[in-house]
Amino acid sequence: MVLDYGHDYCLLRVADPPSNWVALADIARHAHIYVGLDPVADSDDTARYVRRAAAIGRLWSGIAALRV
Repeated sequence: MVLDYGHDYCLLRVADPPSNWVALADIARHAHIYVGLDPVADSDDTARYVRRAAAIGRLWSGIAALRV
């Protein structure tokens, strides 16, 4: 799956997304994405990582259009 996040010549490839996520993105034609800028610790779960990264301003989010 490839997402267009508004860059002039770069796209964001989502490697091996779950099939239910692909189906929802296909219906909506867009996806809300988050990009965490910190490394993930082995003990991190997603919610804890997102909270920590957001608290220190190292989590970017936005809407990207689905590219087929």
